Parts: sequence; C-alpha cells; structure tokens
Amino acid sequence: MLKTGEVERGRKEIEVGLRAIDDTLEYIQEDRVSGFYWDPNMQIRDDVRKTLAAKLDDSQLIMAGDRIGAQFDEEIDKARRDEGRGRGGGGGGDGGGGGS
Repeated sequence: MLKTGEVERGRKEIEVGLRAIDDTLEYIQEDRVSGFYWDPNMQIRDDVRKTLAAKLDDSQLIMAGDRIGAQFDEEIDKARRDEGRGRGGGGGGDGGGGGS
C-alpha cells in the first residue's frame, strides 16, 4: 500500500506486521522447549523495536519492513533446523546453509 501511494494505511500495515513479528517471537520465546532456538540474541526483536521507535521516512520503512520480514523467514528455517539438531534429529553433516 505504501508503494502505491496509500501512505497512512501502508505505514500502519507495515507497523502492524512488525508488531506481529515481535509478538510472535515473544510468544515462541516463552516455550521452554522450542523458544530457546528462536531469535536467541533478540536481533530481530531489537530491529523491530528500533524500527518502530524511529521516525523513518516511507522508503526507509519499506526497506526495514522488507529486511525484517526476510530475517523472520530465515529465522523460521534456522530455528527448525537448530531445534532438530538439538533434539538429535540429525542434519549434522549437510553443512546446511550457514547464514549471516
């Protein structure tokens, strides 16, 4: 929406999405089994909170939303892989997609 000119609505939707990512990671973190593997250093949550606190212009907000969304997508795969390894689920020798 923000890209198509509906500035106020677009900004609000990006902010709602960022809050949803933050809330989801906080909720998962409370799980004493799986939560250990999700955003363990709080990098994504910190990025979300800094982005929401900053007064970014429209293009900066779009870029931040895209970046954080990509980080969250990568975190899903990483957490599942790490959790599988932590539970003895193998995956040890595949070299599996080292990341940032």
